[in-house]
Amino acid sequence: MLESIRRRGVTTELEERMKTKFNVLLMCAAATALMTNASTLAVAQDRTHPAITIVSGGPTGAWYPTAAMVAEIVNASYQGQPVNISPGKGAISNPLVVGSGEMEVGISFGPFLRLAYEGQNEVFDMPGFSELRSIGNIGVNTFHVIMGENVDPDIFEKLKDGERVSFGIGAVGSSTHFAVDKFLQNYGVDYATLEANGSTLLSGASQSQTDAYQNRQIDVYFNTIGINSSVIQEAVTSRNSVLYDIPEHVRQNMVDELGYIHSVIPAGTYPRQTEDVNTVDLSTIFFTRADVSEEIVYEITKAMAENKERLVSAFAGFASWEPEQLAVGTAIPLHPGAERYYRERGWL
Repeated sequence: MLESIRRRGVTTELEERMKTKFNVLLMCAAATALMTNASTLAVAQDRTHPAITIVSGGPTGAWYPTAAMVAEIVNASYQGQPVNISPGKGAISNPLVVGSGEMEVGISFGPFLRLAYEGQNEVFDMPGFSELRSIGNIGVNTFHVIMGENVDPDIFEKLKDGERVSFGIGAVGSSTHFAVDKFLQNYGVDYATLEANGSTLLSGASQSQTDAYQNRQIDVYFNTIGINSSVIQEAVTSRNSVLYDIPEHVRQNMVDELGYIHSVIPAGTYPRQTEDVNTVDLSTIFFTRADVSEEIVYEITKAMAENKERLVSAFAGFASWEPEQLAVGTAIPLHPGAERYYRERGWL
């Protein structure tokens, strides 16, 4: 009996000692974690960078909240929040703003960025901004060419010979209107030629073009928009339609000369689409200048690559985007800060 009590006493004493040691270890671990977090916070608070500004789009579009989220993520690593946001006038204006040195980072479409970089063309009638550099591709829209089943499948080859058809060419100044013009030039015609030959060219916003196609006011409908978008589904459901498979030489010209990206609309994306359809994508590019610091461009690239969920919260369109796409179809040379990040991730 006495022996049993002694054993219980010894066991209790050992348990108390073990509990004490365990509590000490927990306290040490907590202290270490606290010191690490404090050290990290101190580094962030001590880290500074000269102020830069991202020129985006209008406050009601997708570019402004995207730029604001990127700035918020990057600013968390610096004292004084060096990254600022400014609304911009769009894909053509933004390369001018950044190229001229007025601001440091911008957003534009790949083809317009390429034309600004090269200069002396119909969009930028001036010397090129050769110091522009790409940061990353934050998303694509796909060039759709939709034809009513009554349209001759070889219609584009016949346009230069005077064949007439009714086209929906997007809103004047839009990426679709620009893409259609470049697409048609591969067949030896432009808007003026088509009008002179008696073709109908209807311009307007995306939904109005869809309505016109449904009502048979137009028979060929162009739209640069995300794959499987509702307006395209609506258009091809309303009447028997064919998605035009763009020939390789036309696609290659648009890629080589304008910075579009080869793309495929997978079979089954739209009703009665039984085969893959070859086309091109329009990339949306974060860009900067060569003289902007490698450090801040690296942080901007990292912010986009490692925070998809936060980007989705800013703009739902990022749900179908993958960070690896940042390094694809960037239209102009990469900035060293972006290139360093992509090489670290094995994306280049």
